[in-house]
Amino acid sequence: MHQYYKFVSILLSLMISGYNSAQGWKILKSLPDSASERHHPVTFAQDGFGFVGLGSSPTDFLEDFYRYNPAKDEWTGLRKFPGGPRTLAIGLNYNNKAFAGFGVDSNGTYKSDLWEYYNNTDTWVMRDSCPCEGRIHPALVAVNNKIFVGLGFGATFMNLNDWWEYSIDSNKWRRMADFPGSARHHPYQFGIEPYAYVGMGHGEMIYNDLYRFDPSNNSWKEMLVLPDEGRVAGTQFNFNGKGYILSGQGDDHGYMDEGEFYEYDPIGNSWKQLTPHPGGSRWAPGSFMIDDKVYFTCGEDEISYKKDLMMYDFDILKTKQINDEENISIHSISDDHIIIQSKSSKIKSINVYQVDGKLVLDNRIKDKSSNSAEIDISQFISGVYIIKLEDDHNRTYAYKISKK
Repeated sequence: MHQYYKFVSILLSLMISGYNSAQGWKILKSLPDSASERHHPVTFAQDGFGFVGLGSSPTDFLEDFYRYNPAKDEWTGLRKFPGGPRTLAIGLNYNNKAFAGFGVDSNGTYKSDLWEYYNNTDTWVMRDSCPCEGRIHPALVAVNNKIFVGLGFGATFMNLNDWWEYSIDSNKWRRMADFPGSARHHPYQFGIEPYAYVGMGHGEMIYNDLYRFDPSNNSWKEMLVLPDEGRVAGTQFNFNGKGYILSGQGDDHGYMDEGEFYEYDPIGNSWKQLTPHPGGSRWAPGSFMIDDKVYFTCGEDEISYKKDLMMYDFDILKTKQINDEENISIHSISDDHIIIQSKSSKIKSINVYQVDGKLVLDNRIKDKSSNSAEIDISQFISGVYIIKLEDDHNRTYAYKISKK
């Protein structure tokens, strides 16, 4: 027993229910029946709700918008976007302000407009348009109470590398230093105060690079490339001081086997791969962030356009203490093996996850009708893991362990 406490610390707790056991993602309610499947949706969050609209259906450019309530897992239809049907546009939220614009309308006009959305009145207000070339597939990112837009494919039918700053306070635009990489469209981007990050996307090739823009001195710096193939046309967001890129297509502009999910840490200038979303990768999906959860929706896979919704919870350790009467105990029999025992129920399954939700061990139990199970952790590297246990009453528990 004393040997066990040298390398494992345990917190017995209830696991959040409803997650896809193979992926760490939760499937939620799709957009309503009245909504079309779509790619290139405009997505953002405001006031604790998620918003999805615009984009392309299999037959049309769209102008509808919908609001998602995560507390009720339900959708509400909203007023149509006043800028008319459009696709290849982009949106963001910053400090609970929501913006959308650019793209191409149903007349084939490349847009340079910017709109602000107000959830409390379900209204859009047009702000000053960018004094730049209209464009599709641009980067749009906000830091320091400024919105930055650039890159994309312009009305002159060329890839762009210009970079513009919009002041939310003054409603004014000014041109900044051009993006130093190759001109491109459909990049990934995220804001981590005080910097904006832009990279990847499609120009003369599909890239895996990343650049950081510093608004304080109007300068760019090249950062660590993504340690994987180049990619284009995915979705992105920032959370808790880190940037994230999710899904898209690979460096052959084809679908990847998985909807790959990467985390960028600006402190270490490093990348880490997280659990991919269920299914293969998607072209031109959308996402929005509410609290510590990212919601992923729409896009197109190899088979069809989508309007489903799934969620990944970054706070997978948000758990509730188990009552003592459950009589579940954990012991070590060596430095590499753990025994879990239950006096009140049978153990059906055990899975082990990294704290980012990646599955590292799946149902490796000799006798699933037993009240005990053994786990081999000999191949685990040092770090924190979640052991998820399900009993014969379909109750789900989790153990937090830290292997040193």
